[in-house]
Amino acid sequence: MFRAFLAVALLALGCLLLRSARVELAGDALDPISGIRAQDESLYASSAIHAASEGDWLTPLFMGRMALYKPPLLIWLAGFSARIAGISRLTLRFPIALLCALAAGLVFWWAAEVRSWQAGAAAVLLLASNHLWHVLGGMCLTDGLLVAFYTAAMY
Repeated sequence: MFRAFLAVALLALGCLLLRSARVELAGDALDPISGIRAQDESLYASSAIHAASEGDWLTPLFMGRMALYKPPLLIWLAGFSARIAGISRLTLRFPIALLCALAAGLVFWWAAEVRSWQAGAAAVLLLASNHLWHVLGGMCLTDGLLVAFYTAAMY
């Protein structure tokens, strides 16, 4: 079962990273009908880039001001990824994509334990068909972290 979990997580990570590489920063609509763009991604990316390049990890900064209105875990993860692999939109989005891919693997594992591997595959296909999962898992937003941690907590 663990091998199937890893296979599902790697497939989901590949799908999310392909999408992450082709979408500009804050360039995708969270809701395709209303066309509302994800402006928060530019704020998190700027703070992560500042932390990676300047080394100020404890207090996230945006435009020279402290940006402490959200928990800084996303900024730390994206900044650490940018520090290791260089600054690009793919490296800023990689930690979120990885956690959302692991959450997709958990959805498979959960349904497979309760029912069968076919139920697990159906659950992951249902998750992968959701546009919002692709948007939140492929952008540098706190919502992807939240969904991944909720899925892990429910499992």
